[in-house]
Amino acid sequence: MKKSPLRFKSFYTAFVLTPVILVLVYADSFGQITPRALGMGGAYSALSRGVHAVSWNPANLGLPDNPKFTFTLVSIAAAAGNNSFSMNTLNDYEGRYWDEADKQDILDMIPDRGFAVHSQVSVRALSFSADRFALTLGAAADVGGRIDKTVFELLLNGNEIGKKYDFSDMNMRGMGIGSVGFSYAHPVAAGFADHFSLGGTFHFYYGGANLRIDRLVSTVNLEAYGFDLDTEYEGRAATGGMGWGMDFGASAQWGEKWTGGAVLRNLAGSIPWNKEIRKFTGYFKGEAISIEDMANKDDDEAFQDSSWEEDAGSFTQGLPVVLDIGACFREGKYLICGDYIQGFTNGFFSSTVPQISMGTEWQGIRWLPLRMGILFGGEIGYATSFGFGLHLGRLALDFGWMNRGFFLPGSSKGAVFGLEIGFY
Repeated sequence: MKKSPLRFKSFYTAFVLTPVILVLVYADSFGQITPRALGMGGAYSALSRGVHAVSWNPANLGLPDNPKFTFTLVSIAAAAGNNSFSMNTLNDYEGRYWDEADKQDILDMIPDRGFAVHSQVSVRALSFSADRFALTLGAAADVGGRIDKTVFELLLNGNEIGKKYDFSDMNMRGMGIGSVGFSYAHPVAAGFADHFSLGGTFHFYYGGANLRIDRLVSTVNLEAYGFDLDTEYEGRAATGGMGWGMDFGASAQWGEKWTGGAVLRNLAGSIPWNKEIRKFTGYFKGEAISIEDMANKDDDEAFQDSSWEEDAGSFTQGLPVVLDIGACFREGKYLICGDYIQGFTNGFFSSTVPQISMGTEWQGIRWLPLRMGILFGGEIGYATSFGFGLHLGRLALDFGWMNRGFFLPGSSKGAVFGLEIGFY
């Protein structure tokens, strides 16, 4: 067992500020978002073809309009957001005196479950499809945290003598994984559609890092002589593991206008973390702590402060099963698509809140397709998006942007962007 000291002030600073810093500078990653999909609000499972079908519905590789060869040089998707404040909020309250009504308005913006931040990033490179087969290489990371609403109540309203404050509703988590995907689809005769295809993807995952705080119990009791503090925490970390997962989908076409399908992602998927697994535990307590005590880092009489870590056993991180049902309609130069996405667990890359996406693409200028979309539910809640492509022959550059809120950036509680270069 390895034991090391941990100070009250430094721990709280790191715990409270780390999720905020991450949401500002750590690019986000939607596991399967591509720029074209992003510009259409995520309504892409029925429209995806070629190398894009791997992430959305591999069965599309078996449809007759699937291209013979596609190649992604690099594709990046990144996002960050929170569940409470927009840029308009900051502009409205910056540089002015806050009266009691203003403070209450700010607190009302924060859900009872706390101020949450969430960040993801994904990268895919050197991936291709050849006829009904595809190979993809990528990596993704997911970081999130929640700060107890009581923290903001204390900051805005000040402390009340004799009142006990509970900051136990806080957490933090992060995970990064790499992946290799092998996909194949095959047409199947079906009387209910002109074309029908079944397909699947086998994912090999490498776990890069997994960190989470499983338990944090903290109370502060304010008195005239100072304050009493009682905090305990427990978490774990791992830096290696290999696992796998499978996607299985079906897709169909009716004439030249309609395409539809459904896919289940991460069937039986998991990563067994079995390298450098550490469990860390600690506490810091004190009675009658004053401002002077907090400033004096060498005052061991005011604080009971300890942390330790030890080897821990391996554990398995289940990957979230997600159902995606999509349809797309073509009319002349317009495409109109919709998706219903349902996760079955809350956690990394998943939410049990249903997500409905709707998007459109205008192909009036062949080399400059224009896109827009809207999204409800899921991890984001409500979002609007736009995007465009620059297609010069088979060389394609696609860009997508999504605001967590209305189109105007000031009303957004976060943003997602995507950029891709490839040959299609």
